[in-house]
Amino acid sequence: MMEPGRRGPLAYSIIVPFNSSSLSRRAFLARAAALAAASTVIAGCRRRGTPAANSTTATPPPAPLHNLDDVGSLATFRPPLPPAEPAIRVRVLRVREAARMPWLIGSPGQWMMANSDSDSERGGRGQAMQGPVEFDMTSRGWSIVDGQGFRAAIGEHDTIEFQLLADEPDGLISLGNGGQDSRQYRGVIRLVSRHDLDEIDSKTGAIMRPSHAFDAINDVPLETYLPGVLAGELYAHWKPETFAAQAVAARSFACTEAAIFAGRRHYDVSNTAASQMYLGAVQHDRAHEAVAVTRGKMLAFDGLLVSGYYSSCCGGIAASATDAIGSNPVNNVPALHGREGSDVCTSAPVYQWTVQQPLEDLIRRLAGYGRERGLRELEDLRQLLSIETSATNPNGRPTRLALMDQSQQRFEMAAEDFRRAANFSSADGTIKPPDKELRSSNIRASIVGPTVSFEGYGFGHGVGLCQHGAEALARSGTLHEDILRWYYPGIEIAKSYA
Repeated sequence: MMEPGRRGPLAYSIIVPFNSSSLSRRAFLARAAALAAASTVIAGCRRRGTPAANSTTATPPPAPLHNLDDVGSLATFRPPLPPAEPAIRVRVLRVREAARMPWLIGSPGQWMMANSDSDSERGGRGQAMQGPVEFDMTSRGWSIVDGQGFRAAIGEHDTIEFQLLADEPDGLISLGNGGQDSRQYRGVIRLVSRHDLDEIDSKTGAIMRPSHAFDAINDVPLETYLPGVLAGELYAHWKPETFAAQAVAARSFACTEAAIFAGRRHYDVSNTAASQMYLGAVQHDRAHEAVAVTRGKMLAFDGLLVSGYYSSCCGGIAASATDAIGSNPVNNVPALHGREGSDVCTSAPVYQWTVQQPLEDLIRRLAGYGRERGLRELEDLRQLLSIETSATNPNGRPTRLALMDQSQQRFEMAAEDFRRAANFSSADGTIKPPDKELRSSNIRASIVGPTVSFEGYGFGHGVGLCQHGAEALARSGTLHEDILRWYYPGIEIAKSYA
């Protein structure tokens, strides 16, 4: 389900056994925050010091990203296995427009400590706030008001960390708009202003149009994070061995992303299928049991970490990570080149499907995608005559497609890029998404009159573990270690930490 800095920030925890009135408690906590610097640091995914035996190390990731939302081909090295449980920075909220109503963090009566950049400048003094805290990014910067009307003194573009006080009983912080979209999390919630998206006058440098954009990040220990991933990625009734295999793959993926994006951006993964689904703190026995059973287990090759890519259904033919995701050291390992032969996912409801699109609409989407990506030849394509497979991987899955128009202009593109282009919609709404998206790039296309018909197989990029196939194997009695060996040929299953 995945397409494709400093380690996570300090997490403050102050135990304050205080039972007086709320206002007195706030004053007490503010004084305590000025005197205390109790903090815990969870080890990052990058190893410091001596590299693993039989491993090769590369220079750390060079420059930070200019566009923080653009993943690109960033992996310049293969990460080592983490020696201790890492923290994962999960973007759980992405806001780019002015909110119709304030966002809320914390439950009524909960006490939290808010630490911001401005607090650090004042010597580390945080601000005690009672939930629910209303927050929003206005044209003038942050607006932060707690449940008693206390307005926090926060710099307009500060990064703000919220953590429950240690004496709050359940340890869960809610985040959302107060409706069904609200979820609960463990760990720290960090609000990051995206003022880098402000519209700036190129001549004067003045802000012409301030952005209302911000991200909310959940900094959470890896093993605490994983149950929320499994609950979002798998059907609740699926077999325990499927959950266990998924736990190892998701753990490996998260650690790889954390190593790649350390120092490049303020989060490692998102909570969507663009990374892997994450529902926050969940009550899901099978998910928690799978994480506990596989604790510290990761995919490795030659002593280095292997990213645990996975998709819903491979459609019977495995994809290679170098073809479907990107050509870089992380993806160029035999375990991610795809297994030979057909897979066992034939009974999946998304194993085979058909989609039709009006030819005119497809051409408009291809042109819009080409314009956005600077692909002039794709943008200039006119009436399409044919869409043919021009290359396949050794397993027989299409990797490149050739597009021919009425002027005999030919344009070749990666099959995964074609899928993205065929599903393209523009930010301004002038190009609408198709009624039915292409579920994978394992497709055959035919053009008849004004209609393009796609016969497709599978759902997702097809690299690594096939979730429906894993469930089929689990139902036949296959253990999770053997499921992983089936989908990652030659893989080592390493116990990174206890």
